Amino acid sequence: MKIPNNIKDYFAGAAVAFSIVLLVNQGISFLIIGWTPEKISANEFLFAIIQLLAHIIGGFLAGYLIAKKRESDHIISAATVGLFAYIAESIFVSLFGGNYMPDFWALGGFLLCAASAAYIVRNKQLKKDSEKNKES
Repeated sequence: MKIPNNIKDYFAGAAVAFSIVLLVNQGISFLIIGWTPEKISANEFLFAIIQLLAHIIGGFLAGYLIAKKRESDHIISAATVGLFAYIAESIFVSLFGGNYMPDFWALGGFLLCAASAAYIVRNKQLKKDSEKNKES
């Protein structure tokens, strides 16, 4: 059975988005080895901001890459990648546990940033196409 290229692209984009989040969380875990619980709780807000930024960067990067590959349906494709990344994170957290973002923030970071990156790519392509039409 042959898997369609769309699905492969969605999984690849989700892997890119979630791998950034995973690397950041593992980096945070490595940095806080030996910290006291008081020091960890004092920096909890900072860790939440870092995790949110990881979701934003991961979603934006994955959305940008998938939109660059598509010729149409940029925003739908990028939003699908963001959803796949969220599902991948949910499965990972349910299997292995860990200190990850609450569902709403993770889903919002992945979906909104992936869609906004696709919107940027779509506008660039529309501008490029309109310039080609002017030259003709």
